[in-house]
Amino acid sequence: MIIFFWLENQKIFDVDDAAFNWFLTTAGRKWKDFKSTLKAQYFNENLTEEDMKNKHSGRVSDEDWKFLSEYWVSPECEGKTKKAKFSRSKVGVLHTSGSKSFARSGHEI
Repeated sequence: MIIFFWLENQKIFDVDDAAFNWFLTTAGRKWKDFKSTLKAQYFNENLTEEDMKNKHSGRVSDEDWKFLSEYWVSPECEGKTKKAKFSRSKVGVLHTSGSKSFARSGHEI
């Protein structure tokens, strides 16, 4: 599907093949963010599958929703979630300088 979008974009815009890696990276990030939004807004493991399907009301196809909801309750996903929560809990200093990196802020000081 990503390749389809890449080819369609090349038909519309004058895009060099050198931008393909950027395109894949950006598309992957957008898909990851979209899944995160879906899970936060519509997924609740206490609801039935039918209730959740009605709740997401066509944001994704039924087969995609089924795949995502089954993945989110899988032991593999739960293990990754616990590991990520543990890792985030160990972070002592949060990055709060906005869009500037710490190196750039240090250099400017």
